[in-house]
Amino acid sequence: NVLKIGKPEENEDMVPEHVLDPDKEPPTFSEEAFLSIESRRFEMAHARSSSTEEKYENFFSILGRFHKWLGERLLVVAIPDEFQVNDELFERIMAARQNPSDYRRDYPQERLTAYCKEHGIALLDLLPRLREANTTERVYHLRDTHWNARGNRVAGEAISEFILTQLDSGG
Repeated sequence: NVLKIGKPEENEDMVPEHVLDPDKEPPTFSEEAFLSIESRRFEMAHARSSSTEEKYENFFSILGRFHKWLGERLLVVAIPDEFQVNDELFERIMAARQNPSDYRRDYPQERLTAYCKEHGIALLDLLPRLREANTTERVYHLRDTHWNARGNRVAGEAISEFILTQLDSGG
């Protein structure tokens, strides 16, 4: 068999069953391990934490160096974590927080958007597209933290549109 470029269904005999039917996907991590991973990542949504602020400042310092080096050629894509897209996961993580008002689900995008706007950096935020797509079918592998085939398709389409728009505008 030879893998054909195109849609997964054109390669049914070579594609794992869960790629075509996400309901058949086995989870990658145990529930406990997955919640532990996502809970650690959730700290980037802590809007009142000095350690979180320090991480953002370090990231923006590095991004600033890339911007200085690449100038207007720098294009940034904000990739949301699953807790930002999956409402049920978000609620579970928030329920375990002692001070839930210290957290803002979209805080990472808020920070990145403000920085990119202030510095004239082109930014694509995948959060709205993935959140919308997730309302009808999962876009992340089951308890995995990575996109499934549908999530990759949504992200790929958005990124290609973004790049084409930047090329058309001369940016």
